[in-house]
Amino acid sequence: MERESLPLPEIAERSERLLRVSPADATIVTWIEGRRCHAVESTRHRRAGQDAFRTVILRVRAGRRTGLARAEAGSRGELEAALRQALAVAHASSITSDWVWPAEGRWNGPQGELHDAELAALTPARFQERLQELAEKRSTLRASWTESRIVVAATGRPTRAVALTSVSVEARTGRRPGSGFAAGTARSLHSLALDSLVGRARALEASVVEQDVPTAGAPAVLSPEAAATLVESLARELFSGRRFLAGEGPLADPTERRHLPDWFHLADDPANPQALPFPFDLDGVVRQRRELVKEGELAGPALDLELASRCGRVSTAQGLASDDAFPCHPQLGAGDLDESELLARAAGGVRIGSVENFRCFTGPGLPFSAIARSVRRVGPGGCLGAALPPLHWQGRLLELWTTVAGLGRERVAIEPAALVVGMGAALAPAVLLSDPGELVASPIRF
Repeated sequence: MERESLPLPEIAERSERLLRVSPADATIVTWIEGRRCHAVESTRHRRAGQDAFRTVILRVRAGRRTGLARAEAGSRGELEAALRQALAVAHASSITSDWVWPAEGRWNGPQGELHDAELAALTPARFQERLQELAEKRSTLRASWTESRIVVAATGRPTRAVALTSVSVEARTGRRPGSGFAAGTARSLHSLALDSLVGRARALEASVVEQDVPTAGAPAVLSPEAAATLVESLARELFSGRRFLAGEGPLADPTERRHLPDWFHLADDPANPQALPFPFDLDGVVRQRRELVKEGELAGPALDLELASRCGRVSTAQGLASDDAFPCHPQLGAGDLDESELLARAAGGVRIGSVENFRCFTGPGLPFSAIARSVRRVGPGGCLGAALPPLHWQGRLLELWTTVAGLGRERVAIEPAALVVGMGAALAPAVLLSDPGELVASPIRF
């Protein structure tokens, strides 16, 4: 890959030139490049670094057939070679319905808040120094941030171009397994409020640890971070366009469909300034708010132009320039309770601070497996008690939401690992579950 980092206008010019030389009936050039950085500060590990990335995705329509190719270099010769490869793939593909572009929408999100100059100029070494200032003994602070430029140029359509920044931090403080945990994602350092985030983790540290497991059937309060992890997985697994086209999951199989509680409200809102707003999908279609679950009823799948053409529907502006589409800004509606009020209702149960190794499987109710960490007992009046070791958590993701007995007021944004260039984040409040499912001892001790 070329070492040269190209400015946004140059990327747009090269993308548009590729459209002009393409002999295809329609061509889409999706160009993503930038810098991905990381810094970790802990007693055991101290490291920082950065990597440049670039991917150019070319999709063509030729004779009612679709072809796709990728390139990592931005030179004229290599881009035209990728174009020829996409045309060859199209020639060998099956005939599908024509792409149907949805009506041009209007972006209702922030205009000048997608890029933070301070964050874009930040070096890994400087962020490491900032983490060192905040870290204490037994703390582990992890930061990752990106500065990216995204251009989508399509035949007969306006070129979309945007510069983005995003930053995500996880703070785990105190003695494990009684550590406190907090995390967050934002477009700018100011919005992230790093000092406050680390302070939230410290306030959740436990002084007493018990080698035990929760009582079966006891309630659980999910932290906003834990709830956001589940919301992101629910949106991706449930509304995946690829899975729908393959006849998998509740949207495609009526025997797996579930009616969620009438109060359950899940939306994909790309304009929300708290959840890494992003104005268009990677087909170049302007994104709009979309209700995913309203009054318990599920919406249809997420679709890009190609998936929509294959199943006789219209793009939902959630395309990812690949073989799938899913919501990138899933947001669970907030409630009207403070987390302290949720905890007061969960006496005798536990609070789950973070969820790791989350895996969702094909099957009725979407079975899942995960590790629950930063687990605390909840005592009378909602007081947090002793910490418990990490727990192995199993259940069914759809059925889990039927046990919700309360929602918090404050929401936290978490950027999913599936999206690495700041294109979206999941947003959720603390959640009270009357029955979280099976929580048992885990081989992971800290």
